[in-house]
Amino acid sequence: MIHEIGHSLGLYHVFRGISEVESCNDACLETEPSLETGDLCADTNPTPKYKYCRDPEPGNDTCGRRHFKNTPFNNYMSYADDDCTDSFTLNQVARMHCYLDLIYQSWRPGSKPAPVPLPPRVTAQDQDSLTLEWFPALTGHYFDR
Repeated sequence: MIHEIGHSLGLYHVFRGISEVESCNDACLETEPSLETGDLCADTNPTPKYKYCRDPEPGNDTCGRRHFKNTPFNNYMSYADDDCTDSFTLNQVARMHCYLDLIYQSWRPGSKPAPVPLPPRVTAQDQDSLTLEWFPALTGHYFDR
């Protein structure tokens, strides 16, 4: 259920850049996590579709028998067993928040429309952390225009 709600909030499968491309020559084949390919979250390592609670074994479905390490098998947007799925990445959480603001804002009660949100900007990122900066929403003079 959490996986399906993730889709409703704008998330893709973590294996979208590998197992959900047309071929191993597809221009969208993800080799590095990015905001342009794969699941469109820069902190999700590329991975083929895999159901077990560990990194996938090299095989025909890994485009050249690549060995994938540090794959997000514990991510709710994987197809791994429920026993090991327990998290979203920070970029996925930010994407869901933006999606709520942009797509579902009309569900908010009240007569005044919600202010126009601006997406977060990554200000720093390393292997263990991610720093996002949110700009204030456009309101007043700018919003009314």
